[in-house]
Amino acid sequence: MAFNDALFQLGMDLARGSSTAQKEDHAVSAHGAQDSNRADDTGNRDSSRTSGNQLIIDLVGAKRIDDLDHIESALKRCVESAGGTLLHVHLHRGEADEAITGVGVLSQGTISFRSWPKRKLAVVDVLGNGGVRAERMLTGLADAFDASEAVICKRRTGTESLRHTRH
Repeated sequence: MAFNDALFQLGMDLARGSSTAQKEDHAVSAHGAQDSNRADDTGNRDSSRTSGNQLIIDLVGAKRIDDLDHIESALKRCVESAGGTLLHVHLHRGEADEAITGVGVLSQGTISFRSWPKRKLAVVDVLGNGGVRAERMLTGLADAFDASEAVICKRRTGTESLRHTRH
């Protein structure tokens, strides 16, 4: 009996054939809706669902990835040639493995750098909301560090999809 009363209060009393449950409203709210076909400042569509672009670049067989001055100047050149502006960069040499770790502030994003000289591997991560052209960034970094192979992974932030491109 108590079970049936509880069901009735929840609007699920099947024995009485009545319900006090409210009907679900399946209407879609248009509050704050944006045109998903509008292009953002980089020409990308549907920017209302994302915050920008992320590029992850692996430089395999890279050289001079233990040279702080070379890394800083290479990052500045590559960002500028790709259409971005590097406002500040800070690089640090690790004590144990002599790896270089660094971050940079772009006018509209960030860039991070990490190298493993003994493995001849460097990884660059660029996060921004437009303006940086991936192909120029990839070729600029590959040339600056004389990498035998450069792999880029590009995605729109706020999405789960990844595109892999090999050059």
